[in-house]
Amino acid sequence: MNKDDRLHGFEALVRQADGNAPALAALSLLFSSDGWKSRAGEIAAQVLALPDGDVAARTIARHVITTDVPQWHFVIVADLARNLAYDQALQRAVTPGSRVLEIGTGSGLLAMMAARAGAAHVYTCEMEPAVAMTAREIVARNGFADRITVIDKHSKDVDVNELGGPVDILVSEIVSNEMLGEGVLPAMEDAIARLVKPGGIIIPAQGTIRVALAHLADFPRTIGTVSGFDLSAFDDLREPNFRIPTNRRGLTLASDAVDLFAFDFTSTAPWSGDRAQATLRSTGQPANGLVQWITLDMDGVTAYENRPSTEAPPSAWAAVFHAFETMLDPQDGQVIPVLGQHDMANVRLWIDPPMPEENAPAR
Repeated sequence: MNKDDRLHGFEALVRQADGNAPALAALSLLFSSDGWKSRAGEIAAQVLALPDGDVAARTIARHVITTDVPQWHFVIVADLARNLAYDQALQRAVTPGSRVLEIGTGSGLLAMMAARAGAAHVYTCEMEPAVAMTAREIVARNGFADRITVIDKHSKDVDVNELGGPVDILVSEIVSNEMLGEGVLPAMEDAIARLVKPGGIIIPAQGTIRVALAHLADFPRTIGTVSGFDLSAFDDLREPNFRIPTNRRGLTLASDAVDLFAFDFTSTAPWSGDRAQATLRSTGQPANGLVQWITLDMDGVTAYENRPSTEAPPSAWAAVFHAFETMLDPQDGQVIPVLGQHDMANVRLWIDPPMPEENAPAR
């Protein structure tokens, strides 16, 4: 049986199962396993709307709806500083005739901010079916269904005709902890070329990767000996960098901070990989790694930075700790070269020249 025949067969079963929570829940799993994620979410939503309260069916339905939803959405909307930076930039950019495209709908928050600021219409694209479905409900609940259109697609699959032509403003929040991991560069390159008017406003306009020497007190321990066996070689498979909360206790900056990479998101030039070098000036404290964070310049007026600090509120974005193989114990004021390389999705950092052999192990 080909896929179209299977789909017709499944839909016939859905009609027969109308009002039957267990049957509909089982069918939502079938649709999901066959790759029809959007339809699976719709059927699961039917289960949750039924009044019979079948706990098993509701549990399955919730699983189908939430299984592909990134849980960082819930952290992002709680970052009030991030929300305010976007809101202020949109209020400055939007005029009554503005047509806005948002990449990455999520909860619908930024799209509703643009509509509240007075946009004539906001188009927002979301590739996760369950997220798009819920965002559409949120938009309607908040009274913006007539001015916000949720498009269930990745931005690269959006046709400019779906937007009624190129838009005036592009807003997005598709940067990751290390800036590039969510595909911001190829998404912006594509959208600016196809979906935005020449000279259109881009929010955020720029992003920067910032780094500093750091010491992490509770550095991950080596595996060593376990149950009488030497497993220390397994440490070679440990990732050299890992995420930490920006308010992580035990993290101390051990140098000034420098900007290693800057990205002009308004650029129409093709993106590619790059290398960069900068110098860090040590505070004289020992360092067992580099800590990396990001800044977002919304529009030349409002900016957001998740600089690590136990005194600041936690950020929606984690800092990234790039561990050294050995402890660095520099003099106060000593200049340490830091180097980096990035491709379209990954960032790698290291220091040069190599650390002296007499430095103590970092872990």
